[in-house]
Amino acid sequence: MLFEQTRPDVILQLDTGNARVAGADPTALVREFPGRAVTVHVKDYLPNRLDPVLGSSDFDWSRFIQACETTGGTEWYVIEHDSPVREEVGVCFEALAKSLGRRPHR
Repeated sequence: MLFEQTRPDVILQLDTGNARVAGADPTALVREFPGRAVTVHVKDYLPNRLDPVLGSSDFDWSRFIQACETTGGTEWYVIEHDSPVREEVGVCFEALAKSLGRRPHR
């Protein structure tokens, strides 16, 4: 709704987790609104599971990243992971780096 009702020069931060909770396809949103996803909030979603580790669902992260890189104008990927298990943050970072085709830097 925000993408549709704001001017094209307004930069929005798409939240993949919240979009999926609402039943939307984040990849389709990026493609439908080219250049508007300069920042992307990457968070996985599994029904009935609070804050799953990035990459634990069947969401096609590679397809999403490709849309961000080719259509979305994405410059920043912001990982959200609220779990108190600190090691899970590293798992999320590694999953994102893999989807980006990069080696994680620690």
